[in-house]
Amino acid sequence: LSMHHGNVRWKQITSLLKQKGEVTDNMEYSCSGRNLTHIPNSLPFTVMSLDFSFNFLSSLHKCAFPVLVNLQVLDLTRCHIKHIENDTFYNVKNLTTLILTGNPITYFGPGCLNSLHNLQRLVLVDVGLSSLQLQMNNLTKLQELRVGTNNIQSMSLPPFMSTFKDFSLLDLHANNISIIKTDDTVVLREIGRNMTLILSRNLLLHIEPGAFKDIYLKEFHIQSSFVSLNAQKECLEALTGLSVDKLFIGSYRMQWKVKVSNGSYLDGLLKKGYIKSMEYIPFHRLKELYLGPTTLSAVPLISHIPSLEKLVFVDLSGNFLILKDCCSQFFQRTPNIHYMNFSQNTEIGIADKPFSGLDLLEVLDLHRTKLVLVFYFGFLHGLKNLKYLDISYTSITFTRQMIFQNLNNLTVLKMAGNSFHGDALSYLLQNLTCLEVLALSHCGIEEISRRSFIGTQKIRYLYLSQNKLMILDFLALPNLKQLTSLYVDKNSITSIPLHVLQKLPTNLSEFDLSSNPIDCSCSQTDFIWWIIHNQNMLKQPENIFCKTTDFRATDFDIDSCVHKKRLTIVLSVCFVTVVVLLSFLVYRFQFYLQYCSILLRGYRSPGQQECSYDAFVIFSSYDEVWVMNELMENLENSVPPIQLCLHMRDFQAGKSIASNIIDEGIMGSRKIIVVVSQHFIDSAWCRFEFELAQSRFMMERSANIIIIILEDVEERKTKKVFELHKHLKKNTYLKWSRDPLSNMRFWMRLRKAILDH
Repeated sequence: LSMHHGNVRWKQITSLLKQKGEVTDNMEYSCSGRNLTHIPNSLPFTVMSLDFSFNFLSSLHKCAFPVLVNLQVLDLTRCHIKHIENDTFYNVKNLTTLILTGNPITYFGPGCLNSLHNLQRLVLVDVGLSSLQLQMNNLTKLQELRVGTNNIQSMSLPPFMSTFKDFSLLDLHANNISIIKTDDTVVLREIGRNMTLILSRNLLLHIEPGAFKDIYLKEFHIQSSFVSLNAQKECLEALTGLSVDKLFIGSYRMQWKVKVSNGSYLDGLLKKGYIKSMEYIPFHRLKELYLGPTTLSAVPLISHIPSLEKLVFVDLSGNFLILKDCCSQFFQRTPNIHYMNFSQNTEIGIADKPFSGLDLLEVLDLHRTKLVLVFYFGFLHGLKNLKYLDISYTSITFTRQMIFQNLNNLTVLKMAGNSFHGDALSYLLQNLTCLEVLALSHCGIEEISRRSFIGTQKIRYLYLSQNKLMILDFLALPNLKQLTSLYVDKNSITSIPLHVLQKLPTNLSEFDLSSNPIDCSCSQTDFIWWIIHNQNMLKQPENIFCKTTDFRATDFDIDSCVHKKRLTIVLSVCFVTVVVLLSFLVYRFQFYLQYCSILLRGYRSPGQQECSYDAFVIFSSYDEVWVMNELMENLENSVPPIQLCLHMRDFQAGKSIASNIIDEGIMGSRKIIVVVSQHFIDSAWCRFEFELAQSRFMMERSANIIIIILEDVEERKTKKVFELHKHLKKNTYLKWSRDPLSNMRFWMRLRKAILDH
């Protein structure tokens, strides 16, 4: 098939490809080797994988690709590409895999890869690269970079790649790397522990000692990577400090072979002698087998040794033992094993009933070996005679599933360094009726339920160090009456209530409370007293410190708390009395307090602000009809009109009454009109307003208060209002009368008084 000058339509090509099985559901297209010169615009938007290898695309520009938002895999192998311009891949920005193998690329645009934010695999094999310093800052999700068969001379990665947290494979095979310096591996050291590095078929001459120190690689490929045998020995010695799961070393088939007789040849890489595999052990009556520090990657064949009673894979901190399916197939004819130790290995995968057939097993030690459990329920099935189980630091997250079911003879259980999902601990221990020693240190436990130790009446030693416990209420339960040693050091315990202290197990003789933030306050005198008087039971009492100070809890002065308590009681009674008295006085004289507060605030003089009203009217709500019908009608509708401030009309909603009286009424008006009546005398608010007005004009020394006597009031009653009686004696006031002539004079005098400046 070919496409020249648009003579053949893409739909026809697609139809032919489908007939040949090269198009799958409009998602995967293969048009490899079709002599195509451009990528057609009629590709369906659903395409996810496009194989366009072995065609002719001399250059890639911004419009080289149609908009294919679903495209994830693009193969452009050997398409004669020389130039890649900026934003070339903008229309296929969701690519996860880009293959450019075998293109003679002479120009990479600085921003040609910027839009590929989701790219995970970039293949630039045999494209003429001379350096790893590529402009790919935006490829933060990159996992694999394959740049083999180029002219790269240094394995130094760009500094920004240290932020590529998912980066896991760097393929540099068949380049021209001859020297590796410490500076070349800085970024590699920062990336993490899951890297695969391929340096095969380079011509390594020298590796600077320490270049690979503290680097952890998942795989390291260095087949056929040395210029000579001496260079190989020197380079391997320089790898000291490197940790690697799988090391691929040696030569490829059909290459020259080297025979090594010197036993120190690999000393630089392997500090101890090692056994890679043990397929057969020629000891048919063997009872105990110890395999110390080796590099075993598989369990040796031992099923032909029925006499075996003890199998120890102990202290294998340097091993690579990984069992994906443990372990019954290895022990089909070894039913007499009593002791098995697989501690400190790399990883063991536990399938269903892994120890089936080992009915006599009494000791099982798996501590510090990562366990991958497939079936929790059958993990320890059949171990009815098991007495000692150590699964500390095995990366297990315990759930409610009963993995300890039927372990009726279990005496020692060590589970430190693991974790518990939810309230799993409340269910796991219920069938362990013979349990005497339980280790749960460093498990992140925040709380222990009261039901956790139901059925475990024989526990004598309980280790709960380095957790997050704050309370120890479970100690008051009768299930722990046999407890003799308790370790709860390095938790978050601040106190233990008195009712718990009174119900502690009577046999308890060793109690470690050290390194807890003890609350040394007078509220905890019972607990502090208990600590002081039980130092013979407490382990490391000198390390029980108060959380807020540096002195020991045993040095706390309890006697001072007695005096403080008495003083606190006296002060509390006095305080309550004062508060009650003040509350009564505040309620009784609330308006006078407000009045004093306002006086302390001070006033602005009329020259400091413009008045919005001509007069503020102080009156009782019972006199509102007269104010509306007479006062407002005769003043606001007169010529010139006089603007009154009336509380029911002009006060701002949502503002306090006192603030409205001051800001809108008294401070916002030139004059004050006081309508005196019996209702006015009886109103607390009216009295309050009048006293505020008096205070303002007393300070300003101006007679701006106009008194209107709406009805006669007894002289003794006017004395109820502060300064009102005195004001009436010293100042002229107006008296309302219904007589027409008097009424006319009343309004004339009132208007003149208001308008007079």
